[in-house]
Amino acid sequence: MPSKSISSRLTNAWIKAGRQTSDMKSRESMKWFHAYIKKNLTYVNFAKLKADGVMVSRPRVGQIITYLYDAKTKDKLPIWDAFPLVLVISVDGNSWKGLSLHYLPATVRMTIILALLKDGTPRGKASTVEAIAYHYSQVIKMYLADHLKSPILNVDQYAWEQVIFLPTARWQSN
Repeated sequence: MPSKSISSRLTNAWIKAGRQTSDMKSRESMKWFHAYIKKNLTYVNFAKLKADGVMVSRPRVGQIITYLYDAKTKDKLPIWDAFPLVLVISVDGNSWKGLSLHYLPATVRMTIILALLKDGTPRGKASTVEAIAYHYSQVIKMYLADHLKSPILNVDQYAWEQVIFLPTARWQSN
């Protein structure tokens, strides 16, 4: 299960700092968690996430997935993420489209996650995913299975709130 140890570390650090667990979802706590992560979790590697995660052979709409990726049009892109965190919005054969969450600020990523979790399903309801895709269409990217450089890791729903703050993006530029 991905990020369980990270989640536990964050919770333990929060309590050690003299804070109440009932306050963990406040605006102040989000700032504190983000600062803590930047200071203490400077790099998260794929091997660690893979050891804790669930691999999937094919993504499904509503999943949040991550993987190592080599962009097909990287020579034309000013910047791209070689380790994207993607909310899958459609799947077609050996390709899929998704919101590349690293392109969005953490506060927007949290808004998206909370909307998905409100559905109470392991994967976001199709109508919620469609609505989110409509509002954040500027970060929809297409991914090709033959450009994967690792297996696809499905991020379990219980870890969504934590994984959006992890410093996993691997920005590449020309």
